[in-house]
Amino acid sequence: MGNGRNAHHYYQLPILNYQLPITNSQLPITNYQFPTTAAASVVLLA
Repeated sequence: MGNGRNAHHYYQLPILNYQLPITNSQLPITNYQFPTTAAASVVLLA
């Protein structure tokens, strides 16, 4: 029975690991938005 409980913990951990890349994939999106706004501001200033 103890092995069954350990299996549940192992299944829960990958779920958390899958959620982390999702937040990591969202971070580049914000990083892409900053260069575009920076480039737009540079064009407006120029």
